[in-house]
Amino acid sequence: MALLEKLEKRGVPMRTAIGVLIVGLLIGAGIIYGAAPSIGLGGTTTVTGATATVTTTVGA
Repeated sequence: MALLEKLEKRGVPMRTAIGVLIVGLLIGAGIIYGAAPSIGLGGTTTVTGATATVTTTVGA
């Protein structure tokens, strides 16, 4: 918590610092989720059964 205490000394309330951190994490997760197919983070799974073959592509 030392970082948050330093921010409070500079005039940034702890709630504001935590809120900005959460929003930044959500934005970063959204960017990674949106860019996953183009940077190769998706995957393909093929399951072969007795009568059929099912291929599922994740991130397409």
